[in-house]
Amino acid sequence: MVGDGRYLRIAEVVALLREAGYSDSESTVRRMCDDGTLQTYRLSRQGHRRVLASSVRDLIERRRPKTPDATERAPFDTQDAEPPPQPGPERAR
Repeated sequence: MVGDGRYLRIAEVVALLREAGYSDSESTVRRMCDDGTLQTYRLSRQGHRRVLASSVRDLIERRRPKTPDATERAPFDTQDAEPPPQPGPERAR
């Protein structure tokens, strides 16, 4: 996705977040820069920023839902399951 040591513009960060399925705006990305969620540096006194690409990758990884691996899932216990209802006239009413 993005390489370490590479810096991105705010619009590029927004594009990467949207590719990952998030709808963050440029102003949201700027707030994340201000609060330290994303690592940035300023280019000039006018306030142009660049965001460290690896911090964007880390943010996307932190936002992804944690799903258990197949080995961590609890096995389905068929002994505790009730049998499905039987069709036909033999069924108890």
